[in-house]
Amino acid sequence: MITVQQLKDYICQKMIQIPEIKSKQIIVDDSELSKFLKELKKEDSPILIAVMPAYDIQGTEDRIQWANKLMFMIVHKTAYRDIDHEEYIDIFIEIQSICRTFVELMMEEKQNLEGLFCNQMAFLNEDSINIYPVWKKQGCNGWAIEIDVLTNA
Repeated sequence: MITVQQLKDYICQKMIQIPEIKSKQIIVDDSELSKFLKELKKEDSPILIAVMPAYDIQGTEDRIQWANKLMFMIVHKTAYRDIDHEEYIDIFIEIQSICRTFVELMMEEKQNLEGLFCNQMAFLNEDSINIYPVWKKQGCNGWAIEIDVLTNA
């Protein structure tokens, strides 16, 4: 099981590895997301948000594995009155580049068996990666990344 502490450490590591990210936060659910996004300042953007994991258990009694369902968001606070549509689209372009770096780092961790999840990215299911746009969510725009990772412990 990927713990909340491991997730907290992981997003701290990603802030170091991706200097474009200005702040980070762990949330429990969408109501907390709305609260944090509403309070976010433009200068704290882009922000990396990790949602508390959800878990399924797979396997049999002697070979149980945890299916960790992880979600990250990278978003930028937007003042709509100060930008036109082209600048709005440019926000997605900028954050998409950061998301790509984020995913590439996860894939490197899987390949190199390293990272703060104690080599647990080795069981990252590439087919589970889902990236989609987030728009006008409490004045923020960017991308969400969902992944599934199997762990033995």
